[in-house]
Amino acid sequence: MAKDVYEKTVKFENSASLCETITSLNWNASSQSFHYISQLLGLPQYHYHTLLGLTVSVGGITESTVNFSSQSLLNYLKGIQDDSVALTQFGDTLLSIFRDNLHNDRVNIPFLKMLNLLLTNGCFEIFNTQENHQFCVDILDLCKELRKSKDVTKLNACIAIFCGLMQFQGEVRKKVLSQLLMLLCHYFPVVRRSTASQMYEMLLIHDDVVDPELLDDVLTLLSDTDWGNDLDTVRVHRNQLCDWFGICRPRVVAKQNPVPGP
Repeated sequence: MAKDVYEKTVKFENSASLCETITSLNWNASSQSFHYISQLLGLPQYHYHTLLGLTVSVGGITESTVNFSSQSLLNYLKGIQDDSVALTQFGDTLLSIFRDNLHNDRVNIPFLKMLNLLLTNGCFEIFNTQENHQFCVDILDLCKELRKSKDVTKLNACIAIFCGLMQFQGEVRKKVLSQLLMLLCHYFPVVRRSTASQMYEMLLIHDDVVDPELLDDVLTLLSDTDWGNDLDTVRVHRNQLCDWFGICRPRVVAKQNPVPGP
């Protein structure tokens, strides 16, 4: 199967060099294998499963695997930046993997890490030319589902994605910002602190999110507030940010007391 695949994806001077590469390649070595594995993304029949495998590698914990798989994936995407059809197909496959593994922690956490890498490296800049691009809308909707999790690692990864989505234009930007503002009043103090810190860094890049005259006040409030304080206290600061951003303040849902028994 390897010979059949690479004959279609890699241009060699002759079949002898092809066979030599396949047989001599150390497939256990990340430094050698991922360069060729990433080329399978160019074949529709292998696209989904190759990207699924790369998801686990790019978002994994083994440093060498993460480094070489990440670089190979970024190189592939660099090569299709001017091909809107190929990039749209890649985005659609990403969304399919996310939907299929939304509740599978072995995949969704590495997926979020990989997606953050792609957003940070501007791999979807071509989508920024269209307001409310469907890719951004769909990623936002899926991340909103994960926001209900109690897994801090997953929540922190979602915060990073929300901040990365701020590069997109349109009303969807306000929806993303609304999610971040709600996380500033999350039940876990560590999540509130992480949200404030990542929002601060995001605003240094996307300073057009807020009125320029208010930017310094927003940054000061994010950095100086003790977001680990009690919720009633931090909610006051969060609501001030909502006003500055022009976002409706989230409503506090009162917990219903159980009905007393007869």
